[in-house]
Amino acid sequence: LIVTPRLAPANPHYEHNFRVSNSKWQLEDYEFVNTKNRESMAIEIGMCAKAITGAALDRGWDVSYNICFHNDRKKWPKSLPFVSGDWGFRPALMMTLGKAKKYYYERLYEDGSVEFDPKFNTDPPFDDIFEFKD
Repeated sequence: LIVTPRLAPANPHYEHNFRVSNSKWQLEDYEFVNTKNRESMAIEIGMCAKAITGAALDRGWDVSYNICFHNDRKKWPKSLPFVSGDWGFRPALMMTLGKAKKYYYERLYEDGSVEFDPKFNTDPPFDDIFEFKD
């Protein structure tokens, strides 16, 4: 799944309210959506990705996320013609869904290319990530 921003017209209710308040619906403005909307868009994308993730996990599928898409379109993979086409915006999130045949930890040392002990490839302790305050 590849998620990108999109331009969207206001529905009639919001269109009327913006018109009478002399305000502007920003999601029709290419420049706003392209340069100033990533933070608010991230919230909606995160909520949608969470719902998709929950449904996938309920079915026993694996889910992965990636946000590494180069700003320069010329550097986008040629193997993804549906992405390197004339999209209006750089992808904001890529999600993969499926079932792995073999997981990363199962592939360590098979070809001798991984030189570290997998017991050191761990997540940091919970308390190093979160700090709760009263």
